[in-house]
Amino acid sequence: MRSFFSKANLIKSGIVSAVGILVVILFVSSSDFGAQTTVDKYKILCDAFTIPGLLMLMFAAMLSISNEGGLDGVSYLVKQGFRMLTFRGISQEKYLDYVQHRRENRLTGYGFLYIVGAVFMAVALIFLALFYSIY
Repeated sequence: MRSFFSKANLIKSGIVSAVGILVVILFVSSSDFGAQTTVDKYKILCDAFTIPGLLMLMFAAMLSISNEGGLDGVSYLVKQGFRMLTFRGISQEKYLDYVQHRRENRLTGYGFLYIVGAVFMAVALIFLALFYSIY
């Protein structure tokens, strides 16, 4: 098992964190943050960190489900439907061959999404606790 602190994981985590911080900044800037009371500022910050945290956690969960084969049938149907709509005809590949091919080519290295999403959620929980301590 590879360490989380490998160079590749730190680069991926940094990029995802930067995107998450960008979402936080966009959310905070869309509200009139400077004119709010302290309670409202904590609420806005809690919401701002919850959005990217939940998106990262849900995306990682979706990748896990897909990696375990939970969405193989859906992806096979979408692939066949797309081939029909683009007038390339139905593929001669059978479902069993498709599943075996998918099992050989599973995604790896997306566990950092769980960690970065959990960090964003932890920050959101801190702001939530601060919000309820004043409210």
